[in-house]
Amino acid sequence: FKDGDTTEVRVGTEWKDPGYTVTDNQDPNPKVTVAPTTISTATEGVHKITYSAMDADSNVSKTVTRWVKVTKTLTNGDNTKPALKLLGKNPDTVFIGSTWTDPGYETSDNSGVTPKVTVTPDLKDFVFTKDTTYKIVYTAKDTSGNDSTLTRTLRVKKVPTGSLLEDYNIDEAPKLPAINGEYSISKIEGDDEPKFEGLRSMKLNWSGSQLHDFALNYNVTPYYQPLTSSTNSFGSSKPKFTLAGTPYAELNGEYYVVVAGTNLVWVKIDGSFAIVWQKTGN
Repeated sequence: FKDGDTTEVRVGTEWKDPGYTVTDNQDPNPKVTVAPTTISTATEGVHKITYSAMDADSNVSKTVTRWVKVTKTLTNGDNTKPALKLLGKNPDTVFIGSTWTDPGYETSDNSGVTPKVTVTPDLKDFVFTKDTTYKIVYTAKDTSGNDSTLTRTLRVKKVPTGSLLEDYNIDEAPKLPAINGEYSISKIEGDDEPKFEGLRSMKLNWSGSQLHDFALNYNVTPYYQPLTSSTNSFGSSKPKFTLAGTPYAELNGEYYVVVAGTNLVWVKIDGSFAIVWQKTGN
């Protein structure tokens, strides 16, 4: 045998016979019989493969045995999983009747060879027809058989009706007056209300044209979340801002802000839902 009588192969990868040499005092090409010629690497285990040679005069050699160990971890070899990172939003959203563009991924390996990535299911050019959720699995595998897996959640939603934008007259919304006080969430309304798992309450302080001390209280421990505003148009008509960095992907994003009586209302710019804030303190 070229590589000894014991070899290893990683679970789930193809085993290739490393080969052998055979000689005879008369026959330059003895016939070699190998049994079995293939093995399953689906699960861990040890496989026995036998080899025998016969020359042109029907002289048969002794039988020699190779042992193949199928294992998850190689004794001598690369056992480092490739790096895999999903780009874009996770979870992500697409509307019924639309197609979705995968934001992609980044992958690398210690070998320097870019791992092969498979994506299941393949939703390229797929037109979504119903309200559902997909789990998209990304698997990166290097040349040594090491693999890494990540999952992206894709939510398919109904097309927003825009009624909330109309209900709160967003197109005609004036600039915000100077507002002060503490507000607590009163309700979330809309055809596509988000589900904030574990969220017990949200509070904020509004001072003049600034938002302060935005607090999420979920499970047991209060979580104070700073607000970031990449769009601060409170001083103009149709005011809006961007909420970023919260633990809830659906809560992040752009909102229109209007005053409705003594309440503040945040309306997601796609009209999917609105958060109504009730004044609770000075």
